Amino acid sequence: METQVLFKITCCKIEYIPESDYLIIRWYGFPKSNEFRQACDMALNYMIELNIKKLLTDNREVKVFGVSDQKWLNEEWFPKALALGYYASATLISNDVFVKSAISKIISTRKDSKVRNKSFNNEIDALNWLNSI
Repeated sequence: METQVLFKITCCKIEYIPESDYLIIRWYGFPKSNEFRQACDMALNYMIELNIKKLLTDNREVKVFGVSDQKWLNEEWFPKALALGYYASATLISNDVFVKSAISKIISTRKDSKVRNKSFNNEIDALNWLNSI
């Protein structure tokens, strides 16, 4: 399966495998707030364009997500994604304690949502899970 890069900036790359029904969002370094929000909004646009309802978020190379961006993600972005039918999220976890904490906080805020979340240490397991649901 060949991956197509749909969007790329310093802190983020959004990929798509045409035979799949999910996007892969890879985060790098220290995303600035405007870049973080731009990349998240681009993911929403691709979810609409490609009728995507599942995401793989790769956080293994990111250093930190700002608190205000975490709040924006849950309060602004997440409801829009839900309205598009977003229902599953596989997350590749960083070994960085601050990133783990931020991801845990983001996911815990969504406990009452209908989105299935599962964390993984390797990409193959995450992709297998996304393909199975």
